[in-house]
Amino acid sequence: MSNNIYSTGAALICVGPRASSPGGITNANAVYLGTCEARPKLRIDRKFLSVFNDLGGPDLPLEYAYTGKEAMLSGIFNRFDMSILRWCMSVPQMATTVNETTNGPPAVGAAPGTTAQTDGSDDLLTMGTMVNQELAGFVLYLIFPKMFQLLTGPGGNSSQLSGGIAGYRFFVSTLFGPDDITPGVGDYKQAFVFKCQRQFQSSNTMLGAKLQLYDHNLNGLSTPLGGFS
Repeated sequence: MSNNIYSTGAALICVGPRASSPGGITNANAVYLGTCEARPKLRIDRKFLSVFNDLGGPDLPLEYAYTGKEAMLSGIFNRFDMSILRWCMSVPQMATTVNETTNGPPAVGAAPGTTAQTDGSDDLLTMGTMVNQELAGFVLYLIFPKMFQLLTGPGGNSSQLSGGIAGYRFFVSTLFGPDDITPGVGDYKQAFVFKCQRQFQSSNTMLGAKLQLYDHNLNGLSTPLGGFS
């Protein structure tokens, strides 16, 4: 069997507090948010700017200038922690309390309502909050449990093995919505859409600085994170 073919298991979503740069993120602070009912959809979209000039004419671009990438992650939770979900819903009110030096999301299993701010309201002082620059949002982890357990077991110390990956870590994420909720008799399921954007990583040299959307560094994540048991 090819080393590039592997089973990922039901995908898990975890969240953690932001940091002022990707290098300052502590994975151990992440908490379990939910388990996906089916395979989530991860879309990484590359952006290009159309470049026109007289040579190419007014209707068709002569060239395309690459401007970067962003991501959308969507799916349905059939198991999730309501207190953590409400914490995510409180964006961007959480902007003044969730960063590299203060409290992150509530503990797994915390009573619903123990959020940084109350979901369902838009405070006037948060209107216009810059999600990236004002450290709103959160770090988002998409985890493939079977591969993750393989990598974190005996001898496992890398985020990559045999051509496979254990998951993604997005540095700047928000719960984009809509908040599709289906209450009533039966299983309570929650649809989700996360928007992920790039974060600036400084460097001592100009060529070393970069904008980072994600990596595959899951080292230090706690197990079972509420979703592996």
